Amino acid sequence: MAGILCKVVQRPLGRLQTVTKGAESLIYTHWIRHKFTKSRIPDKVFQPSPEDHEKYGRDPQNPHKLHIVTRIKSTKRRPYWEKDIIKMNHFHHKQRCLQTWLTFLFL
Repeated sequence: MAGILCKVVQRPLGRLQTVTKGAESLIYTHWIRHKFTKSRIPDKVFQPSPEDHEKYGRDPQNPHKLHIVTRIKSTKRRPYWEKDIIKMNHFHHKQRCLQTWLTFLFL
């Protein structure tokens, strides 16, 4: 970078302005922190796998109780939209999870 600027200084003033504008745009774009990140949950988690249903002898329309999420304990290192959904539905409280579990059992 220093070698480029030394060569530019020796040239006429018009070229100095164009090269320094290009150098500034390269320098300042690397420190920007992007707010939105991708979810860390892989897509294959959300895809139904027939092996699981065959293993427990159930059909995909009525999944086995082992496949049902009952409580989410921690939201650390999760995107903000997942945290908001968990807080809105109160799935991080034991009492709420117990209510949903009991209603599922007696349906």
